Amino acid sequence: MKLKIIILLLFSTILCLSYLTKVSAQVFQNNIGKLKTGMTVNETEEVTGRKIILTEGQPPVLAYNDLKLEFTDFPEDDNSPNYELTGITTTSKKFKTDSGIGMGCTLKEVRHKYRKYRNKPGFNVYEYDDKLSVFEMDYMNILTFTFKDNKVVEIKVWTADSW
Repeated sequence: MKLKIIILLLFSTILCLSYLTKVSAQVFQNNIGKLKTGMTVNETEEVTGRKIILTEGQPPVLAYNDLKLEFTDFPEDDNSPNYELTGITTTSKKFKTDSGIGMGCTLKEVRHKYRKYRNKPGFNVYEYDDKLSVFEMDYMNILTFTFKDNKVVEIKVWTADSW
């Protein structure tokens, strides 16, 4: 009987963890899930399983799994294109930061969760218009929250190299 209960508990725990990984993906300073700023087109294609079409003079933009992926061209010495993933944006409720911030969180909650970065060496927090950004200076990574009616409606991780 005890063995049956233990097996049932183990099985339900595995099911819960499986469900949580499907509905929530982690957002960090330079990545959302397995996609990371700085990835090449080939690396991004491997992760997404999708072919990215390169059109001369137009950086590619790809919609994938509730994400918008933006690329910037950093030409090689011979001027051949060298696109890197420089922005990942989402408006989906399934994505949250490691601090638990996701769509619908209030500006007050975001300020509270990221207050430690205001005085942390190597970081800056900026508020402007309808946005709050956490800027990691050493790696030029930026995590930006966009608000509407004081609630998060978009999260973007991007690199300052794309400016």
